[in-house]
Amino acid sequence: MAHPETNVTIVHGAKLPVSDAFPEYFREKVVAMLGEFGVNIILNEKVDTESLSGKGEVRLKSGKTLPADLVVCPSKTKWANMEQLLAIGATPRGEIIRSLSSALYNSSTHSIRVNEKLQVDDYAYPYIFAAGDVADTSDLKMAYKAGLHVSIVAKNIISLLKGQKLTAVYQPKTGSEMITLPMGKNGGVSYLSFFGGTSIIIRDTLTARIYVG
Repeated sequence: MAHPETNVTIVHGAKLPVSDAFPEYFREKVVAMLGEFGVNIILNEKVDTESLSGKGEVRLKSGKTLPADLVVCPSKTKWANMEQLLAIGATPRGEIIRSLSSALYNSSTHSIRVNEKLQVDDYAYPYIFAAGDVADTSDLKMAYKAGLHVSIVAKNIISLLKGQKLTAVYQPKTGSEMITLPMGKNGGVSYLSFFGGTSIIIRDTLTARIYVG
């Protein structure tokens, strides 16, 4: 790590980090590798964001307190002796679609309901599409999925402009997820779904060359 003398604590609300779309043994390896860097991980716990102040400590939902100079959580506020940064994951802003039809809004996922062509799921609005995290698809929300969505949307928009039938269909890919998590300058951990699913530990400068700089 760049600053090995710095004490880092991660507070995570689930029993293991990374989406449960990945197997537990892989997620446990993530915990183990972070531990090798001296990162303290507190699982099944959440930060009490309402209690945050400039007193240099963080209170957890359980009541436990942690000393802190820098806090990473839902909002961005600077204090005299402690700084809070935005980094808790993003929530889609699909509620904008309610101005057209409340039925198109999935309140449980904050996303926009779409059909297999990624048009909003209402025949009254054939020229409106949704792609990326805001599209209510069944697959795991990951950055590269937006690229898969875009190719479908682009083909269907071209068909609409030409007055042709829409033929591009998005098929969510579930159960075959892959991920690479760089850790430090010279390593990381990956999960590859082919060959029945396997996890590999990357411990060479390849990871640094790909993800750093």
